[in-house]
Amino acid sequence: MDAAKGSVIIPIISAMGGVGKTTVSLMLAYKAVRDGLNTLILDLDPTAGLTLRVFGDIGYQALLEQGKTLMNLIKQFNKGAKVNLTDHATLMGYARGYGIDVMAEFNEVKVLAPGEEFEEFFAERQYMDVGNIIWNILDKAGVNQFNVVIVDTAPFFDRRYTLIAVRRASKAVVVVRPIVTDIMRTERMIKKLMNFFQEEDRQPPKFIIVFNFDPQRLAREATTVIKSLG
Repeated sequence: MDAAKGSVIIPIISAMGGVGKTTVSLMLAYKAVRDGLNTLILDLDPTAGLTLRVFGDIGYQALLEQGKTLMNLIKQFNKGAKVNLTDHATLMGYARGYGIDVMAEFNEVKVLAPGEEFEEFFAERQYMDVGNIIWNILDKAGVNQFNVVIVDTAPFFDRRYTLIAVRRASKAVVVVRPIVTDIMRTERMIKKLMNFFQEEDRQPPKFIIVFNFDPQRLAREATTVIKSLG
């Protein structure tokens, strides 16, 4: 990643859940800030998985109450207010105030939480190009002040969030577990995304496959399930 090339949008996507998208997002943010790049993580998962991981439940609730979310930014913009993305994104270093340990390298990384009304926003505009709406608002809010924008999103089960994530990207990171089911579902996802770009007569991003597998994590999860079953 090179700051001289301007703002870079990097969506982290997957066909399946639980493959480690959030971990990969944080690893890329770590690399970006180590390279001296002004970095934003955009949490487009309506469950706010990355935001909760960074700030915890109490921290996320505080962000909701303070209006530091993408949804509040959109609401303010729709009311005619002048919006600045930095007023709605939160430095990861603030997570320490909620009892969360944060590596010093993450102090200056900003996170923009989705907000609790994200799904309703989609439902009300189901026949509109929501992706274009959101990116246009982010443009006006100054997203280009960041060298790198890492987009963490929901799995392709609900493709709307993936389509928003890849809309502005020249490259997209696809996280896959090296098992047959994941690989086949990922192949189908990429084909559907390619069809989407072809229908709009637009250039698709280059898909970069990252295999991510932690057998120790699976062992821990299995042990937890067994214990819970008695």
